[in-house]
Amino acid sequence: MIRRGLEAVAGIPRARVTAVYRETDDYGRDRPALQRAWLARINAELAASDEYGVVMVDGDGTEASLIDAYHDLPERDRRIKGVPLFASARINYFLQAADLLAYAAYQSVAKRPEREFMWDWFGAALPWADGPCAL
Repeated sequence: MIRRGLEAVAGIPRARVTAVYRETDDYGRDRPALQRAWLARINAELAASDEYGVVMVDGDGTEASLIDAYHDLPERDRRIKGVPLFASARINYFLQAADLLAYAAYQSVAKRPEREFMWDWFGAALPWADGPCAL
């Protein structure tokens, strides 16, 4: 199912896929910094292409550090419009696709032996994708 999902995303015209990660031994501690770096990167990419965008993430809206990261972007240069939107991946197909992409990207970085068959799925299905790259 994951492989078919990746292929479906690859077939979407003008789709852009970026996967980032950060190596850490304390994700809870380092998550806010990663979110700041991630939003800054998205904002810069939107500015470079003279576009605007909206960020939507899987969640219930209690992730205050993501909203804080949005507010840390300089307002006059902000290309992300509005605070990040939270929705459940259970009812949102784009977030379901993002979950598949994230999992495949994770396997290509983590290289867990029990998931060796997945190590190349992200790159093989999405050779034009950006990443996964350390952020």
